[in-house]
Amino acid sequence: MLPRRPATAAGHAPETDLDDAMKEVLTPANSQLLLIDHQPLPAFAVQSIDRQALKSNVVALARAARLFDVPTTLSCMRPADAAGHLLPELRETFPDHPLLERTAINAWEEPAVRHRLADQGRRKLIVAGLWTDTSAVSFGLAARREANYEIHVVADASGASSRAVQDAALRRLRQTGAVPLTWRQVLLEWQQHRGPHDAARQVSELLTRYGASLPRARPAGTNRPETVAARRSAGRASGQN
Repeated sequence: MLPRRPATAAGHAPETDLDDAMKEVLTPANSQLLLIDHQPLPAFAVQSIDRQALKSNVVALARAARLFDVPTTLSCMRPADAAGHLLPELRETFPDHPLLERTAINAWEEPAVRHRLADQGRRKLIVAGLWTDTSAVSFGLAARREANYEIHVVADASGASSRAVQDAALRRLRQTGAVPLTWRQVLLEWQQHRGPHDAARQVSELLTRYGASLPRARPAGTNRPETVAARRSAGRASGQN
């Protein structure tokens, strides 16, 4: 169990502390990814985020995992149950990965999912799912409780029927020590471990293609006060001519 802070004087419930392992940077060598139920029917009901943005974020996350060779597990409700087939972009990204179909809402209840995750031998488990309040929460609670996985939930690659439902789901996950983050955070933590120049071009392409480009660095010295003042002075002089 994670250590807990003492209750506050105001009587608020104590928050869950993160242990040292949860504070470590995610790397391609210490983490794995689980994508749950990214299918047409669950996606159609999402209102917490623009659905096209959600799809873009999920695909970006998957392609980041492929770029850094992060073990990835794909699971979905059986298409025959009217949920529809997995996003074709995910199948294209991982053409050789098995698709673990389920009838249970909670992916943790599917033995094939549990066995595949265990076979990777990595406790840091990055999760994205539809919907956040069902697939992500039910899986995260069970995986934390029964196998002590470190759960990292990719909030912008998950969605719910409203913003309020999404926020409540993320609060519930935080109570168990789960860490919400974005696909861009995951990507940049993975790259950080590899070095600033390793795979830099591919990372830049991912960020540009999926709408999260990095700001350009200014030339050295241009942010110093005397440099800024000189630029302003030059601008005033030019305006007087």
